[in-house]
Amino acid sequence: MVVEDNPLAEEFVCFCLERRGYKWPELYDEMCRVASHRLFRGMGYTELQDQGVSLSLANMNKLATLAETLASSPNCLQVS
Repeated sequence: MVVEDNPLAEEFVCFCLERRGYKWPELYDEMCRVASHRLFRGMGYTELQDQGVSLSLANMNKLATLAETLASSPNCLQVS
């Protein structure tokens, strides 16, 4: 699940977009890599899930839609 209007989810996706760019499925692979290495705010899969960001395959379409929206939006600011 990706919670609607979830600033943390948007920041996570922007973080991954900055690292990889928008090319699916490479971006999804990057999201999984970031989570597995806790590169975003020290958060792994469980912490992201608790905040409404699921990287499960069942949620992939929602993540792809969010990433596509943010990739074409000026709201996706650079994050470090």
